[in-house]
Amino acid sequence: MSARLFKTELPGAYGCKPYARLNVQIGEDEEDLGTFIFRTSGFNSIRTLAARLAYYQAVSDNLLACLPLALRLRAKSTTMSHRAPIYYADITVREGRTVVETIVEAKELHERRVADGYDQAVFDVPTVRDSAAAHLKSW
Repeated sequence: MSARLFKTELPGAYGCKPYARLNVQIGEDEEDLGTFIFRTSGFNSIRTLAARLAYYQAVSDNLLACLPLALRLRAKSTTMSHRAPIYYADITVREGRTVVETIVEAKELHERRVADGYDQAVFDVPTVRDSAAAHLKSW
């Protein structure tokens, strides 16, 4: 999984629900532009995904789109949930790998992409622009 975009609309005026969308590429052998969109209004998922993506972006020196990560569904229970499980999405390094190995792999992929003429920053421009306009959509 390589993260491409994260859009969050936090609750504000008029009691709006939080909403997030994470656009990810699934698998290593998939077409480069083939993606899966995870949409949620769950606060726990939004908070966890935002924190994890910020962390991985920082430790990878802004190579988030090249990181081989895994999207996982986790469960927790609290006294407020009457010990019933609450499910949320989380992003982790792939099983059997360390963060250091994942970052090294991301740097190698980034170097191959640059050598092939692929510019992630150019790709991100329309993605960010479209993300800014996403608040106009009705889901």
